[in-house]
Amino acid sequence: MAQFGIQPGRKLAVHFGLLLLVAVPLHATELSNEDGVTVKGRVAQNSNQKLQVDFPEFPLSLKEDLYDKLPTPKLPANWDKMDLKQRQDYAADFEKSAAGKKMLAEREKLLDQANQFDVVLEKSGQFVVYDVPPGTYELRGRKDIKIGNYTYAFEVFGQVVVSPDVDEILLDPVMVLATPMFERGQPMPELNVNIFDGQNVVDKSSLKGKPMLLNFWSAEFSPPSVEFQPKVQQMFADLKDEHGLALVSISLDSSRELASKTISEQGLQGYHGFAPGWENPTVETFGVRALPFFLLIGPDQEILMTHGEIRQAFADGKSMGTLVGERLTGQDAAREEEEPTQATDGGK
Repeated sequence: MAQFGIQPGRKLAVHFGLLLLVAVPLHATELSNEDGVTVKGRVAQNSNQKLQVDFPEFPLSLKEDLYDKLPTPKLPANWDKMDLKQRQDYAADFEKSAAGKKMLAEREKLLDQANQFDVVLEKSGQFVVYDVPPGTYELRGRKDIKIGNYTYAFEVFGQVVVSPDVDEILLDPVMVLATPMFERGQPMPELNVNIFDGQNVVDKSSLKGKPMLLNFWSAEFSPPSVEFQPKVQQMFADLKDEHGLALVSISLDSSRELASKTISEQGLQGYHGFAPGWENPTVETFGVRALPFFLLIGPDQEILMTHGEIRQAFADGKSMGTLVGERLTGQDAAREEEEPTQATDGGK
């Protein structure tokens, strides 16, 4: 009997400047035998009764993960010093080269050979997959469902290692994550945490009439999100007087003292709130899956800019002050109307 350790949360791997979601290794018990491998498990519903999916209709697959076996390009000596935009440009140039086209063809050939199994869920969420060859697999599924004002992406993902000397693998339950797919113009979700400016506690209604940037961070779970706070503070300093911008920073730290220490030591301005842990209702409501996480909210408390838009603007090399300022004044929308032929490229 063998055990695989649990690694909570999810990690992001950077390859060629692109963010790739890597599945979490699932806790498994293996029963040894000489025959083929059977994988058994169960998918668990979200605790929120409003955010659940009908399991028999949920698409789920177990696909061999060949990421570590795929050929990769030789990176330039100054790769570590490149910013994201420079890495993306380098990747684009390489893919157009003869060496790049050859490497991509080899990758596609290997991916086509990957073992894949459709997973059928019972109403209880239980599943069984038979005759799985040894290897590392990703358990993945997604279904988008419209609920109220938002469309939610219901997702399952995990990693299963199938050893050659086992007969059966029993997985711990894997949770369905429901993430809202925010769009510009949608109403801001309810903010169910107390936020304060060091002395005065305020709520969502008291901030109505002014734009605000929601800024989720954590010293405990994401030191890089703390390192990013000076850029957020500079943006706030540049825009608060001209646009009346409010900065609402929410810490996911399990220790309020840890968050307060960081706030004090760095002199972080704006309103602050605490929503400890990844399973906190506020964290789930806003679909926070990585840190830092941002949403720009307009004076009417409608979403002005999504996290994905803000992240992409960073990839395009814009400063936070520039991208937030342009959205607050409508300059980016005016430019898009003037330049309709500027089609998006590669997800930008």
